[in-house]
This record gives sequence, C-alpha cells and structure tokens, in this order.
Amino acid sequence: MAENLEREGLAQATRDLRDIGDAVSHDTVARAASFIVALEEEIRSLPAATRPSFEAGALNLFYFLYQLVADEKQPALTHELLTRTAKWNAIRRREQYALRPGAWAPWLSLASLSAARQADAMAYFFKSAPAAAVLASHRLS
Repeated sequence: MAENLEREGLAQATRDLRDIGDAVSHDTVARAASFIVALEEEIRSLPAATRPSFEAGALNLFYFLYQLVADEKQPALTHELLTRTAKWNAIRRREQYALRPGAWAPWLSLASLSAARQADAMAYFFKSAPAAAVLASHRLS
C-alpha cells in the first residue's frame, strides 16, 4: 500500500504507516492518523473522475488501521485514532457507544466490546445451528 501511494504521488514518506505495523502506541497512532488526514487532503485535490476510487482506497486503509489498533484492546488508542481522523461515523454505532469512553474509562469500553462480541457469537450460533438443536438446548419443541 505504501509503495502504491508513493508511486501515485499521494504520499512522500510512508514511514508512519510502517511504524504502526511494528508497534501500536500513542505516538504511532497519532502519526498514522495524521498520515490518513494528509492523504485525504491530497485525494481531495485529484480530478473528480479519479477521486472516488482513491477515496475508497483511503477508507479501506483507515479500516485496516482501525482494526490493527482495535486488536490491541487498548480503547484509548482506538479513541485517539477515531478522534484524530474524525472517523467516528465510519464505524458501527454500537462500537461508537463502546469506544466513546475509551479515553477516560477504558475498562468500560472493554466490557462493552466484550458484551457485543458475545452477543454476536450467540446470534451467529442461532443463525447457523439447525433449529432443532437450538430448540432442544432450551427444552423447546
């Protein structure tokens, strides 16, 4: 990705992207967020005919970074990325609710995200399991 951005002239230095891949910290998150914001500014200056594909690519890059940071299970870092990139509306609403207190109450964010994952797992089970197995486990017929 970094090489493509450099080749297209949309980014001069991609070290900030490479660094967050090595270690997720407040410093690397801040630099990666600044990179995303600068990239979006560069993309806005492109011709209208080519801009949409680059905007989609930049959004995909953001989602990749978002998942990379979220996988660290440090809500304060995820909160920082979302705030610095102004991308709160790019994530699911329930993730927004869970991560908003991430900067001042990371334990609350972690609990909320865990509950959401468990609810997802249960919903997936009920969608993927045969009805007879689900009903039998609850003694329903």
